[in-house]
Amino acid sequence: MHGRLKVKTTKEQEEERKIKEREKAYHYRHLSERIFDLRPSIENGENLDDVFKLTSEILLMNPDFYTAWNIRREALLKCVEQDPDSTQQVMRNELTFTLDCLKKNEKSYSVWQHRIWCLSKMPESEYQSEISLCNNFLNKDERNFHCWDYRSYISDLAKMDIETEFRFTTDKIKSNFSNFSAWHRRHKLLLRGLSLPEDECPESCNLKKIWKDEYNLILNAIYTDPSDQSAWLYHNWLVKNSFGNFTQEQLKSLRQLEELEPDNRWLKQATELSMKFVKSETCC
Repeated sequence: MHGRLKVKTTKEQEEERKIKEREKAYHYRHLSERIFDLRPSIENGENLDDVFKLTSEILLMNPDFYTAWNIRREALLKCVEQDPDSTQQVMRNELTFTLDCLKKNEKSYSVWQHRIWCLSKMPESEYQSEISLCNNFLNKDERNFHCWDYRSYISDLAKMDIETEFRFTTDKIKSNFSNFSAWHRRHKLLLRGLSLPEDECPESCNLKKIWKDEYNLILNAIYTDPSDQSAWLYHNWLVKNSFGNFTQEQLKSLRQLEELEPDNRWLKQATELSMKFVKSETCC
C-alpha cells in the first residue's frame, strides 16, 4: 500500500549482513596487500604517509594485527631517523593513535605492547600520565589484566613509591575481591619489600610486620567467595610465607569454612597445605 514503509524480512536482513561482511573482508584483504606492497619502500624513506594512513585504517579495524604494528614501527623509526628532533612528538602522536585502537579493544595485547615500545623511544619519559591513563581504564574494568600488566611495567620503570602502589592494590581488592591481577601485583610488591633492607621497607608493606592483617584480608575474601581461585592462590602464598605467624587460630578459620563448604576443592587443598605450616606441632 502507498505510504507504508516496507519492513525487510529476516532473510533479507541476513543477506544484507552477509554482503556487508564480504565487502568488509574484501576491503581488509585489499588493505593488507597494499601495506605489504609498500613495506620494502620504507627502508628508503618512501611512501611513509601512505603506510601510516593504511596501517591506521586496518589497525582500527583489527587492533590485534601484529604484523601491521611491526610495519608501522618500521615507518616510525624511519621518520625519527630523518628528523631526530621530532622523536618526542612523533611518539606522543602515536600514543594518541593507540588510544583510538584501545576504544575498539581495551584488552588488545598488541596495542599495549606498542605503547611500551613508543615510551621506550621517547627521550623524555611520560610515566605519570601513563599511570593516570591506566587508572582510568581500571576504573572502567578493574580486572583488565592487559592494563594491569602495562601499569605494573610502567610503575616499576618509573620507580613508583611502593607504599602508594600497595595502597592502590588495597583499594582495588576491597572494591572487588575477585581480582586476580590486583592480588598478583600485591604479592609482587610484598616480595619487593622483603628484598629491601629492613630500614628501607615501609612498615605498611613489610610482610613480616603486617602478615596477620594480610591474612585477615584474604580470609575475608575467601569467606566472601569461597569459589574464587585468585583468592586461594594468594592465601596459599601467604601461608608459605607466614614467618611463623600461621597458628591454630588461622587453621580453625579454615576448619569452620569447611563446615559450610564441604566439597570445595580449593579449600581442601589450602587446608592440607596449611597444616604443614601451622606454628603449633598439634592440629585441631
